[in-house]
Amino acid sequence: MPDIPVRHSKANRMVFENWKRLLPVLLPLSLVIAAGIWGVDFGNHWDEDKLIPQLRDTIRTGVFLPGWYRYPSITYWLNLLGLAPYIVGIAAKGGAEPSDLRAYLIDVTGGDIFRLQARKIFIVVSALAILWVYLFILVDRKRSWMESLLGALFLGFSWEVGYHMRWIAPDGVLMQFGALTIFFVFLALQADRRKYWLWAAAVAAGLGMGSKYPGGLLLVPVLMAAFRLRVRSGWGILLEVLFAFGVSFVLSTPGVFLQPKTFFSDVLSEVSHYQTGHYGYVVSPWEHLGLMSTYFSQVTFSHYRGIALVLFLFSLAGIFALTRESWQDTVLFLSFPLLYVVFFSFQRVMIVRNLLVLIPFGAILSARGVCYLWDKMHHWLPKAAFGLLIPAIVIVNGVWLFRAAHSITLRGTDDFTRQLIAYFDENPQMRFLLSDKVMDDIESLGEPTPSNVIGDGLEGVDMVVFYASEGMEKPADWPRNRPGIATKFFGPWEVNFDYYPTWAGDDRVLVMPFEKAREMGIKALTDE
Repeated sequence: MPDIPVRHSKANRMVFENWKRLLPVLLPLSLVIAAGIWGVDFGNHWDEDKLIPQLRDTIRTGVFLPGWYRYPSITYWLNLLGLAPYIVGIAAKGGAEPSDLRAYLIDVTGGDIFRLQARKIFIVVSALAILWVYLFILVDRKRSWMESLLGALFLGFSWEVGYHMRWIAPDGVLMQFGALTIFFVFLALQADRRKYWLWAAAVAAGLGMGSKYPGGLLLVPVLMAAFRLRVRSGWGILLEVLFAFGVSFVLSTPGVFLQPKTFFSDVLSEVSHYQTGHYGYVVSPWEHLGLMSTYFSQVTFSHYRGIALVLFLFSLAGIFALTRESWQDTVLFLSFPLLYVVFFSFQRVMIVRNLLVLIPFGAILSARGVCYLWDKMHHWLPKAAFGLLIPAIVIVNGVWLFRAAHSITLRGTDDFTRQLIAYFDENPQMRFLLSDKVMDDIESLGEPTPSNVIGDGLEGVDMVVFYASEGMEKPADWPRNRPGIATKFFGPWEVNFDYYPTWAGDDRVLVMPFEKAREMGIKALTDE
């Protein structure tokens, strides 16, 4: 019997086409999640020792509230989600007595397996920001899928995004809610049923605040869009947006009503904390603004400072391109990033994970800048150079993301010491002074001491090699939030040591110029 041709409706064809346009983003999304999971066993993170015990309290008491509100409660619910496979597994086996189930779940949450599985939830949730960036660019004025893919790649292959995503912490979650909010905001300005997309944006903004309190600033672009739509929907749209925002926040953090005394006490403590200081991460307002500028321009988009700077310059070109298209849209798009930077510039604490929510905005701008400059090129030679540069940047960033993940899997091995010896051999013109601990590691391998390693004295030393734990009397003495602390690092790349020198994870070897080490008062040098 011959096949009967099927005539698809226009709506069906549009759905099919839309699904096809989603396919390119699946590759970077999958790669970023894979790299995150590959390096998931990175050691300890400060927040986990506070957030995971909340689950044990819930299991013991049966009260589904975290009882701690210096963070709002989205992280708590995501951690609870990590218990679902264990509960389903017990149910599939016929169930258990409540006391036995409680004992089992308490035991589960105290183990490393649960910790690693919970981290994977945060990796996947945070990685959704890549999808929202892709869709935002694709929907906004119907840009090309190539520009959308570039935005997704610039965001996903940022090492700063990559290692932060692994943490059981609210910052990556807020990042994806920030990207989702701005996506819904612009969808509301262009699509049918605009009011419903605006409600969705308000809900996303409320959940952003439910992830971390400064995420409440996401309400600003939502209100701006509501103001622009008031002519069509009436002034009531503003009240509807505020209602949707408030309800979504309260549902995500019900402790605001159910445990108000604890809630407001914890929030005020967090406000005071950011106004006074945190373990050496203390800055003045103008200094904070300058250090944020350095982070965005030299660090955010790449492990390699040159690439980071190039992508930052593309983002400036993207701002220029947006202003040429629509001042209204530019102001709307930049309202949250600008207010967020201003807000944090007045805080006395600078910890760069707070800035993660801004990176999707930068990725969108960088992609716009690249495509704008490409369109302005009319000669084949600059276009050819540009066509080689952009893929090279993406490939280099992607390779580093996986190299960093691979280095985490080498924890506890002697690979880093062998890499250090190879570094000595590759730089025969330099003379290295080694700390006793580093020298002991080399000798433990049974390898001959490299000829350019100085045994005694300080004369003729070019570089000092020591463990981070041998650098300062205490971790808080390290300079922080400044790129380029050391010339070279040997150890797992689970974190950017320049910005987290108080990291409680694995120790690492630093190679530092002799004069710089002496100026900083490196302990390993003064002990010689």
